[in-house]
Amino acid sequence: MNNLPKQFEVYLKETLGVSGKTLRNYRADLGHFLRWSKIHLESKEITIEDLESLLPHFSGYLVATYKTHHAQTGVPQSTTNRRLSTLRNFGKFLSASGITENNPTQLITNLKEELTLEQELEEVVREYAKNLEKENISAVTCKNYLSDVKHFVNWLKLNQEVWINKFVAAQ
Repeated sequence: MNNLPKQFEVYLKETLGVSGKTLRNYRADLGHFLRWSKIHLESKEITIEDLESLLPHFSGYLVATYKTHHAQTGVPQSTTNRRLSTLRNFGKFLSASGITENNPTQLITNLKEELTLEQELEEVVREYAKNLEKENISAVTCKNYLSDVKHFVNWLKLNQEVWINKFVAAQ
């Protein structure tokens, strides 16, 4: 297992058909995670020498902590998401190769762009419309419900500052 990084590169070439440039990015991302893990785990008195010695500690929790660290230290979202993609593919490789029983990164998702209140409200309305469809509500009733919700959302937008001030004052 001493050649784990090379095995991963072969997996990437054969399974994903990655280019040389993409392969360099994978190497860099995995190296960054390894260096961060060494520092992070040393604070818990766990010594990591190389990628192989990291394997017993490679978990969804460790990757989620890495993701949180990125978000808190201002790493650009695109960089974070690329690194998370590398780690998800590494997890797939470990599982496919039988090195681990399952993929510890399968629940790790990318960072999402922060939405404005208006965007969040629009998303809620879209989800509500989907839910009404699933419940087989008649088209006319759906249209009326959505009209009411949209009027309420518009009212919220117009009164957003008032409600924020009330909320802040209550704190």
